[in-house]
Parts: sequence; structure tokens; C-alpha cells
Amino acid sequence: MKPVSASVEGKPGSRPVIVRSRGRDDHRRHHGGTWKIAYADFVTAMMAFFLLLWLVNATTEQQRTGIAEYFNPTNSLSRSFSGAGQPFGGRIRSVINADPQLRALAEQMLVEEVPEGLRMQMVDGEGQALFATGIAAPNDRGRALLLRAASVIARLSHPVEIAGHTDAAPFRSGTDARSNWELSVERANAARRVMLEAGVAERRVRAVTGRADQDLLRPTEPLHPANRRVSVLIVLNQAPDSSAASNRRPTQ
Repeated sequence: MKPVSASVEGKPGSRPVIVRSRGRDDHRRHHGGTWKIAYADFVTAMMAFFLLLWLVNATTEQQRTGIAEYFNPTNSLSRSFSGAGQPFGGRIRSVINADPQLRALAEQMLVEEVPEGLRMQMVDGEGQALFATGIAAPNDRGRALLLRAASVIARLSHPVEIAGHTDAAPFRSGTDARSNWELSVERANAARRVMLEAGVAERRVRAVTGRADQDLLRPTEPLHPANRRVSVLIVLNQAPDSSAASNRRPTQ
């Protein structure tokens, strides 16, 4: 701004009158681009808000849960579900695919979400048994599959329950009184020992049970090889009565 001075003539003791006028530079300085930054921030916030509304409307509850858990990695149950509905954000399946040896055995491993948590099942295949007939200890293939699965389970911290299953064929052991019940328990306990060997903490094992042929994987095909299996339940939802669970002990 350029000051302009003026005086009143003929009046003693008069003082000059200073008039200030704004130049074009002063106008630009006081009305510059600052408002544009604020406006851009406002528009960006509105775009993010409407994008959020669209996502809420276009996604399922399970997908929203997966998105929320993705941004909360410190949660001990983080990645328990992914937007695609895969347990633990698909971590277990991704570990299987990344391991060449485990990937070769993946057809005999079933991973599913159940109300109690996550269940991994190692099943017999056509001509690819995990246990020899009537034998409790796993064969080389079964041991390899159990070790690889246990190495994944060992990275978690949740309780586990191990169950052995047989098909509906009667157990034949000569004069021995053993049945599919004993065999299924023995195989479950053998699986427990392999898991402990692979690094699963013993305190995490909450139960070891035998189900014989009472929980067939293929009920319409009671003699199908897939019914012969060992299942490992990774417990995410604790039972309301924790004392009852704590009183159960693994079968020795």
C-alpha cells in the first residue's frame, strides 16, 4: 500500500492527513490460495465418507469383519477371518501352498470353519493311508502330514482338541478284545505325541478322544477311506463352563 499525504492549508498547527490505498499485490496476499487447501481437504473427506458408505452397503458382514481385523493386527484373534471367509485370513491355506512337501499332501488335509473354531482333518486317500490297518502309530506318510500340520498349529496359541476316527469296518484283531473305539483313541494319542514333537505346547492340548465310526465324514459311504482320519480342533470359542473343560485330561 502506498501512503498518500495531504495537508489542510491556512490552518495553523494542522497535521498532514495520510490516506492509504490498497494495491493489487495486497489484495492477492490477503485472498490467496489458502482457502483452496481447506476446500481440497473437505472434498477429500467427503469422498472418503461416501466411499465408506458404499463399502458398508456393498459388503457382507463377514467381509466387513475381515476388513476391520486387517486394520487391528495387535488383536490376538486378528485375521481369524478374511473377507473371503477363509479362517485366519487364509494363513493356514497360504502356509500349506507355500510348503512344497505339505502341498503334495494337501489333498488329504481338510480345513474348515466350525462354530467352536477351526478344524483341520488329516484323512486317508485312495491307496494313501495315514495308518496301516489296525496299527495305532502313523506310517511315514501320516507322520509327515501330522508333522507339517503341527508346525502350522504350533504358531498359534489357542487350545486344541484331537480326535481319532475310523470307518465302519469291524476291527479284527484275533482274540484281542480291542475295537474301533480303542483304535481311534490310540491313533488320536499317537497324533498328540507327533504334535508335541513338532513344537505344540502340551498345555494347549485340551482333550484327546476316540470317536470310532460314530462321526463319519461320509455318512452315505461308511467304508470310504476318508472316514479314517485324525481331526484337530483349534478352539477359538471357549466353553461357558471352563471348569468342565479343565477337568478333562488327555488319554495316555
